[in-house]
Amino acid sequence: MAGTPPGIAVGANIDTVAAIVRGIFTKRMCAVLATVVACLNGHMLSKWFVFYAAVFVIAKLSALWHDMQRRRTKVDWSQHTVLLTGGAHGIGLSLLHRLIAAGARVAIIDIIDIPTELLPPDSARLYKCDLSSVDQIHATLDAIRVDMGDITMLVNNAGTLSPHLLCDMSAADIDRVMGVNLLAPMHLTRCLLPSMLDKPHAHLVFVASMLSFVPAPQVSTYAASKAGVAIFQETLRLELQHRLNKRNVHVTSVYPSKVESGMFGGLELPQWFSPSLSPDLVAHRIFTQMDGGCGGEIHLPLCSRYAALYMLAPEFCRTLACKMFGSLNAMRSYKGYTRSDGKPNSES
Repeated sequence: MAGTPPGIAVGANIDTVAAIVRGIFTKRMCAVLATVVACLNGHMLSKWFVFYAAVFVIAKLSALWHDMQRRRTKVDWSQHTVLLTGGAHGIGLSLLHRLIAAGARVAIIDIIDIPTELLPPDSARLYKCDLSSVDQIHATLDAIRVDMGDITMLVNNAGTLSPHLLCDMSAADIDRVMGVNLLAPMHLTRCLLPSMLDKPHAHLVFVASMLSFVPAPQVSTYAASKAGVAIFQETLRLELQHRLNKRNVHVTSVYPSKVESGMFGGLELPQWFSPSLSPDLVAHRIFTQMDGGCGGEIHLPLCSRYAALYMLAPEFCRTLACKMFGSLNAMRSYKGYTRSDGKPNSES
C-alpha cells in the first residue's frame, strides 16, 4: 500500500493519507484483496464493491490513456536546447542533471558557479548573469545564441527573497526581488518566444510558488512577484493557444510550497498540512511534464492544489486560516542562508 510520496517529508500528513487512498483505488494488490473479500462474503454485487470496481477501472483507463499520450508526444531531447535559470542549486541543479542525462543541451544562467565536473563541455554551459539587470540579460542571451544556437525550451526557475517586513525593506530590495522573480521571466520569454513559435515541442516553464495564492508576513515582495508570474504565464498560454494558434509551444506552471533547498531555511509550517518537499521531487515532476511534450500545472504538495481558494474566502476566514496554519508567524523563525560571497541565495 502506498505511503508517503517520495520527496515529501515523512510523517502523518494530508499527502500521506491521499497516497494511501490513491493506492487503495489504483494498486492491483488492493484490487485483488478487495475482490477476494467481496467474493468470500457474497458482496460481489454490493454497492460498495461496484463503486470500488468502477473507480479502479476508470483510474486504470485514465492512467493508460495518459501513458499513451506521453508515448505519442515524447520529446526527442537531442533536438532541444534548454535555457535554465537558477541551475546551480536546488531544483535547478536537480533538473539540470535530468536534462543532461536525457541528451539535451543546456545553457545555465546563474550568479554562482557550478563545479566543472557537473558540466559536460559538449552539452552544458554556465553563463554568469544578474537577472535583475535587463542589460545583462540581453548580453547573456546574445552570447548563448552565438554559442548554442536557438533556444527551444525555457525554464524560469531562478528566484530571490527579501525576508523582511515591507517597512524594513529598501527600494533596492524591492527592485531586486521583482527584477529576478517577475521581470526577468518576462524579458527572457519576450526575447526567446519569437524563435520558439515554429519549433516542435517548444516549452516555457515558470516556477511560481504556493505563495502566489496564500501570502504571509515578511514575504510581501516575493509573494507579489510569484503571483505576477502565475498571471503572466496564464495570459501567455491564452495568447499562444487562442490568438497565435501555436499549440506546439507548451506552457507549464509550478506551484510548490516549502522546498528544502535552503532558501526558506527555518521557516516553520505545519507538516501535517504542508509537508516540505525535496528539490529532486519538484525537478522530477517538471522534467516528466517536459518529457511528455505537454503543458499544464504542477501543484506540490496536495494543499497547493487548493491554495487559490484562499482568496475566495471572506477576510475574517482568511485571517483565521492564517492563524490556524501558522503562516502569520512562520517567517519569525526564518534563517535562510547566504552564499560564499556573502550575498543572499538567488535560486528557488
